[in-house]
Amino acid sequence: MQSAGSSKRLSAALAAELIPDGASISISGAWMLVPDTILAAIEQRFLASGHPCGLSASFLLCPGGTLDQPGIERLAHAGLLRRTTGGSYPNLPNSPLRRLIAEDKIEAYNVPAGLMAAWFREVGAHRPGVLTTTGLQTFADPRIEGGRMNAAANESPLSLVELGGQTYLHFPAAPVNVSLIRATTADEAGNLTMEDEPAALTAFVQATAARASGGIVIAQVKRVVARGSLPPHEVKVPASLVDFIVVEPAPLQAAGIEFDRRLCSSGSIDAPTALPGSEADQWIARRALREIQRGDTVVLGYGISAILPYLALADGTFHDAFYTVEQGSFGGLPLTDFGFGSSAGPLAILDAASQFDTFQGGCFNLALLSFLQVDAAGRVNVHKLDARPALSSGIGGFLDIAANAPRLVLLGSFTAGGLHFSTEGEKLRIEREGRMKKFVHQLDHISFDPAASRASEVLYITERCTLRWRAGGLELIEVAPGVDVQRDILAQMEFMPAMA
Repeated sequence: MQSAGSSKRLSAALAAELIPDGASISISGAWMLVPDTILAAIEQRFLASGHPCGLSASFLLCPGGTLDQPGIERLAHAGLLRRTTGGSYPNLPNSPLRRLIAEDKIEAYNVPAGLMAAWFREVGAHRPGVLTTTGLQTFADPRIEGGRMNAAANESPLSLVELGGQTYLHFPAAPVNVSLIRATTADEAGNLTMEDEPAALTAFVQATAARASGGIVIAQVKRVVARGSLPPHEVKVPASLVDFIVVEPAPLQAAGIEFDRRLCSSGSIDAPTALPGSEADQWIARRALREIQRGDTVVLGYGISAILPYLALADGTFHDAFYTVEQGSFGGLPLTDFGFGSSAGPLAILDAASQFDTFQGGCFNLALLSFLQVDAAGRVNVHKLDARPALSSGIGGFLDIAANAPRLVLLGSFTAGGLHFSTEGEKLRIEREGRMKKFVHQLDHISFDPAASRASEVLYITERCTLRWRAGGLELIEVAPGVDVQRDILAQMEFMPAMA
């Protein structure tokens, strides 16, 4: 640890030299706040010398993983990484990290993002780990998959404990030797602010995890200013938790975005010239928009649900609700695709650990998320299709949100793989059916079980119908005009729902 009076600045190459073989490292970022310059230096050192090697990496959400910001992909070399544990992974088909996982060159574990955020906090507070019921009876449950992503992952980080007659998932604390985080500005003492960032994510709790473990914290920033010149209320990580600073003056603010002032400041929100998403996605989103009530705080997931605020902006109802995402922005207009996680004109930006606390406490009204498969019990697979492993990017914050939502709406097309339909007014006509059924007898993986959730209502909205979960299974409650129930719905399901 550096003394208070010494300079904490060093080059990325020297920062890479500080990471020992076999270290447990944490990496900040999602599609923003990625310490990409430090990760590139670690890669360069490994390729030149074979060190550091055997690293274990933990992260909230995939740090980078895009074409313009590789992030953790820079560590995807056999021998450099030994183990990864995180909420999500790269979803590009040619991902080097995904190739290492598929070839069993590393151990890989997928843990719900909210558990990852809480884990950093527990490590930093010298507590024995996370206890939660979120994830029971899903892929995270060690009786099912335990978060294992490949055959090399032979020891789940999650276990079961009994406390007061209740079964809990336990994610035990473990040391973090090095935390790699990112911010906007550091003063000479090492205080960090994030005024140019669209999120704060887990930088603070990652720093406390390393400090409590006797490790070091290396921060990548855009600039360094005089000691004591930063507004104290804007400091997100205090100097006492920061050992070294690497300056990168021109990082990407978010995936594909050099800098957009709207993503880190409040202001008026302009309606886009064109709506995002396909016409099919917009059709489903328009039906889902009816579920939002005035005054709702609405949690949005990646995919179709991110289109809803744009529809609300177009029809003048945008300000009737508050939209928020797991990365921490509250209010504003969430971006879509690789921009998801950032919001234009946010009213507040929470750190992700606090944001997940609000989710796990049910401090919102409605969640709108996506699905890949649904079974007769209403259980959902959202994170992995065995037939299309290139689509698997992990669970992210889906499970933390879905399991604790007061009301939950799941969105997706009824079938997949070539589905095409046309609309005329309120009527819908299936022109070409999808090759793959999505309402199936058996899920590839279990992402969510409504029987273990807190939701008073769970809806499944597709382009042609809406189903509702009730104890014992699914009930068909609504059919779009023009749809034939037998031909277009029941014949395209592998089980028979109840009929309302």
